Amino acid sequence: MKPLNLLGRCSLVAIVLAMSALSVEAETTKTDPLAPTGQWSAYTAGRATTPPMGWSSWNAFGTDVTEARVLDSANTIVESGLAAKGYRYINIDDGWWLKRRQTDGRMQVRSAIFPSAAVGGAEETSFKPFTDRIHSMGLKAGIYSDLGRNSCSQAYGGPNTPNLPEGTVAEREVGLYGHMAQDMKLYFADWGFDFIKVDGCGVRAFTAEL
Repeated sequence: MKPLNLLGRCSLVAIVLAMSALSVEAETTKTDPLAPTGQWSAYTAGRATTPPMGWSSWNAFGTDVTEARVLDSANTIVESGLAAKGYRYINIDDGWWLKRRQTDGRMQVRSAIFPSAAVGGAEETSFKPFTDRIHSMGLKAGIYSDLGRNSCSQAYGGPNTPNLPEGTVAEREVGLYGHMAQDMKLYFADWGFDFIKVDGCGVRAFTAEL
């Protein structure tokens, strides 16, 4: 048999490789586990361009939070240029509450550490002066609560944790459980907050009997 010349051999090899590549490509397309298997859609109306960006009192002070500390931190956010970059949320975390008033279920602010909240004596408190101040700085105001009856500090803080809710068992139930609509109206409509952080310690750490 007459041997193939070099050009013929190269052509044959090229044809074989091309056919192998087509076979592998077809097999890959057929078995690719990441290949789309259907159609999907996403709700895009009103979605945020970024997650809420800003500062939380929990990361800095835990429950040892005060109005002065929050406002100083808010000023730093503005003066440092972070607010102009989108870091606009100033969130008061655990430690702000005194108790839940039993006559009407209204939450009471610990005015000893948030003095601007004392708008009508110890029994009438409001965060509206505070949120007005935050808004005047071009920032957004956030607050904290829990899905259950109690907060994370009550569940895990220990007896020496500062600013734990006070009073009877019922007065210390500062979470959203049983008061969802009332608390949300208070925080957003009445007090003027823009954002809420909601934990789940009061669900997993306490039994139904508590």
